[in-house]
Amino acid sequence: MDGKTRPAYRVGRALTDVGVEWVSIRPIDLGLKGAKSKIPMSVYIQSHALDRLYERIDNVVEPTLQIYLFLSLTDAKLHIMKDGTKLIEYCAFGIKMGYLVFEIVDDIILIRTFLFLTNDGTPEGERLKKNNGLEMLGKQYLKIDRMSTFTKTDFKSNEKTARLFADSGCGHLLEHFDKEFPKQNEIYFVNQIVQYLGLE
Repeated sequence: MDGKTRPAYRVGRALTDVGVEWVSIRPIDLGLKGAKSKIPMSVYIQSHALDRLYERIDNVVEPTLQIYLFLSLTDAKLHIMKDGTKLIEYCAFGIKMGYLVFEIVDDIILIRTFLFLTNDGTPEGERLKKNNGLEMLGKQYLKIDRMSTFTKTDFKSNEKTARLFADSGCGHLLEHFDKEFPKQNEIYFVNQIVQYLGLE
């Protein structure tokens, strides 16, 4: 891609007594039209995309994330951004956590990267930017670009932060707060966002 060699792996799962079940998707099943839209295409994921998946959903072990990668692709839901970027929802534990960015290259579906739900370039991330002025660097500074922040912070305890995420389509992430985390973590992250965005 782009004149560079980038490792990519075919997506599938190993089944006892069956072997490997590979993922294949017909573009037409995603709502995409074209001369080859009815032809099943193999799905490959670049190593960069796996790295971003593990980095951004950082409180779930890698084998579990791989299982949900397979499941998300076998029931693929497409989103197309205004700039034409194609996204497939990545869901785990029954909730949407982000998107797989893909292209069709040489009759395969190639996943280029993974975007967490709040990242720029997702519908929810763009609403965070539009509604609150939160862009990539601000999200990184506040650490809301990864799942672990939502599991150790009770954003629902503050009406303004709860509304911020709900209005952007990320409210379901707040349901995964783990009450076992120390109280000081919760207070720190909530106060940090309130102060950063001037929500006092």
